[in-house]
Parts: sequence; C-alpha cells; structure tokens
Amino acid sequence: MGASLFVWGGIHMIASRPLIGWLAVLLFGACALAGIALLVTGGASIRLDKEGFELVGTFKRSRILWKDIEAIHMAKIRGASVIALNYRSGDPRRSQVSRSLAGIDTAIGNIYNVPLKDLCATLKEWHERHRSAT
Repeated sequence: MGASLFVWGGIHMIASRPLIGWLAVLLFGACALAGIALLVTGGASIRLDKEGFELVGTFKRSRILWKDIEAIHMAKIRGASVIALNYRSGDPRRSQVSRSLAGIDTAIGNIYNVPLKDLCATLKEWHERHRSAT
C-alpha cells in the first residue's frame, strides 16, 4: 500500500507546509481507501457461462447475455485500448450517441489481470459458441 506511505508523509508535512500536507493526506488517503476496497471485495473479475458473462467490480455487477451482443472487438478510445461491445439492433442498451462518438455501445477497460487482447479473443470465442444457444 504505497499510498499509505504518502499519507504518512503528508501528515508529517502538515506542520511545515500545511496546504501540500493536507492535499497529500486527502489525495493519497482516497487512493489507500480505494486499494483497501479492492482488496476486501476481491477486485474486478469476469465470469463467463453458456448464457453470457458477468462483470464484477468493486461496487457493481453487470450481466450481459451472449444473445444480446452483435460484435466484440478491440478498439481505441482516446489512445487507450479497450474491448468494444456492440449490442444487437433493438436492444435498449444500444446507444446511437455512443456509436456516433466512439463507434461502440460500451467498452471493457484494461482492469483485469490478463492481456486485453487475450480476454477479447476469449470473449469472441465464447460469443461464437454460445450466442445462438440461449
């Protein structure tokens, strides 16, 4: 927990440089709390099954069915690689605004402990295998 060291440093800095000390305590304190939340909740994960997959985050779970997805591919948003998901026509999550701005409906970011290209290939493989089975 490197952020905790910076909190400790910020506390010791408050006497001589109060503004910088308090900023360090607040900023790195928030980072330390986020790190603790990730540790306690188990972090982010993706769970795949025959019907779809579940994105599990620190405070949120999202379920996406294979049958609802039109396409899965790699994309770049502002230079960052992401896995792009496009929903089938008629799906309420399909977004004309998002498609016009980024060319995709939603994205999966690089927050998992696996290379993004490998994760994309696995998702595409499961999608091909199970999209018409559900």
